[in-house]
Amino acid sequence: MTEDPDDITVAYAEDGSPAVLVDEDLCTSAAALAAAAPWLMTPAHATLAAQALNHLEKDQSFIVIDDPADFAEWFRATHADEAADAVAPDGAFGLRQFGMPDLGSITAPRFEGGTLHFHAFNREIGAAYVVTIPVNPPGPSSYVPMAMEADG
Repeated sequence: MTEDPDDITVAYAEDGSPAVLVDEDLCTSAAALAAAAPWLMTPAHATLAAQALNHLEKDQSFIVIDDPADFAEWFRATHADEAADAVAPDGAFGLRQFGMPDLGSITAPRFEGGTLHFHAFNREIGAAYVVTIPVNPPGPSSYVPMAMEADG
């Protein structure tokens, strides 16, 4: 297959599980995606690879942070708008419950060796995570919450 980022689309398999459509090939694993679009697993396409692999791993639970500055601006504004002692309605989480991550350490998706590194945030709670996904050879993903500084 020739290199064409427009051929990559997040999708779902017939059973409802996350998948990635590569042209007409439905991929339900990182290994299948790498085989169908090897060009995707390169530094030039790190963000698209992160979005596709994140979808396979976590569906819509996590969003890839592709612009660290925009995320930091959103996080700071949302965090500042929350009252320090407020309880979120309906048992929902607030950012102040977790503290403040080192927003300056968040980077855009990148490959280091055969591993994809990126940051993502949990849509339900807003907390940021450090993510690693080995792609050469494919291996299990790791989603680790970023360390948080307590609110002062």
